[in-house]
Amino acid sequence: MQRAYIKIEEGCNRFCSYCKIPYARGAVRSRGIEEIIAEAKALVDRGYKEIVLTGINTALYGSEKGFAFKRQNDEEGLSGIEAVLKRLDELEGDFRVRLSSLEPNVVDKEHVERIVKYKRLCRHLHLSIQSGSNNVLKGMKRRYTRDEYLAIVEAIRSVDPLYGITTDIIVGFPGETKEDFADTLDVVGKAFFGRVHAFKFSPRKGTEAANYKETVTPADKTTRVNELISRAEYVAQEFQKRNFNTVHRVLVETFEEDYATGYTSNYIKVYIKDKERKLVSGEFVEVRLVANYKEGCLAEVV
Repeated sequence: MQRAYIKIEEGCNRFCSYCKIPYARGAVRSRGIEEIIAEAKALVDRGYKEIVLTGINTALYGSEKGFAFKRQNDEEGLSGIEAVLKRLDELEGDFRVRLSSLEPNVVDKEHVERIVKYKRLCRHLHLSIQSGSNNVLKGMKRRYTRDEYLAIVEAIRSVDPLYGITTDIIVGFPGETKEDFADTLDVVGKAFFGRVHAFKFSPRKGTEAANYKETVTPADKTTRVNELISRAEYVAQEFQKRNFNTVHRVLVETFEEDYATGYTSNYIKVYIKDKERKLVSGEFVEVRLVANYKEGCLAEVV
């Protein structure tokens, strides 16, 4: 058993200008905490080693009016995703927890500083920035600035300099200039992303941005997305180098040629020499990262 997914939330009410999800999925609806914890316990009892909390916008978990967080005799009265993480921390078993995503248009620096301290939570957050330009972020209606986003990154890395951060970025949004795109490349370097999911803007019928005048040609979109991918791959390798000679706990997942593969807590794919197949899929192993290899790192068992 390796990884299991628990959907904790459905819907979104942020209405970013390019996104159809609020129209297609409706308003935020959160599952009850007791139901989530019961499912997680059952999965851990069945042998799953990583529980991934998913949702349309997990940062909005429990935000709907009237949602009850507080347990009887729970004096802390935590709310949001933090309440779920606290309860998962209390479960017994050898497992870890990963968040599928966290939207910076919902959380702030102080919120994230509290979240990253939970012991079971993987040292990795997917924080979707979408653009490094304030002008583009405003057009996207993302409700944060590049500086506010970078403040969250700084807060995370102050807790752990090797914390893994991945993101999504759209290029070629209407109104994006060469200078705006340069701001995006600059943020990629400043944030030291472990991985960037890069997309070319494509209008979605029924969204506000579908009515915006396209200002970036298809050819320029392709050029920019390729440049972004190249920059992101370089930065990812540099982030991996920062992890050389450090020890990580890896969940073994698959086997590729003579290597067992899996991911560190901070979301680096590792390749462990295992020609004789001594390692077991679905089990943790401690390794030391030693070199860049393919899209990840070579690692040695310690």
